[in-house]
Amino acid sequence: MPPGDIPQSVLLKLREQAWDAIDFCDCDTTTQKGAKAVQLVVGMIKAGLFPLPGLPHEQQDKAMQIAGDDIIVHLETKDIRIQVKCDFRGGERQYGGTGFLFLQTAEINPLKYH
Repeated sequence: MPPGDIPQSVLLKLREQAWDAIDFCDCDTTTQKGAKAVQLVVGMIKAGLFPLPGLPHEQQDKAMQIAGDDIIVHLETKDIRIQVKCDFRGGERQYGGTGFLFLQTAEINPLKYH
């Protein structure tokens, strides 16, 4: 799906240093890419790039991660649960992406990658 067709989606451009610090590599395993994506999003929340008035906590429990909770932001009245996916080649063509984002609507893991 083209990113511009996703309701309420917002393009965030990060400094090259943010990408370099995480050291994303096409040769990373799916697990490594996912962990790096979570690390990037946690850093973005802490830097105030998402309008969430709380501090993020990276979920360490594998069962909770598989269930879809990668990051939890604790607020006064409730917790916000965030699932992070690494669409390595996704995004706008002008920024080096495919022109699409590939959206996951269900968790299917027949090879048991975690």
